[in-house]
Amino acid sequence: MKTIIFIMLSMYSYGQRDSVIIERVRIYEIVNTIEDLIEWNKEDEFNGKEPRPIQNYWLTAMRDELIEKLNK
Repeated sequence: MKTIIFIMLSMYSYGQRDSVIIERVRIYEIVNTIEDLIEWNKEDEFNGKEPRPIQNYWLTAMRDELIEKLNK
């Protein structure tokens, strides 16, 4: 799952020596995708599939960090 997020980040960014620039709109899209993944995991668990607490933890951490960066 983290691989999907990192691929999305690399698709929407370009490097400049020591930094990466990502358009704000793309960050919103990534945050929305992460939120979708979290919800899908919760729905799967509700429907009897194995819980994914570690995966949800990291998805939530990535989402929160991206939102924090957007609010600066």
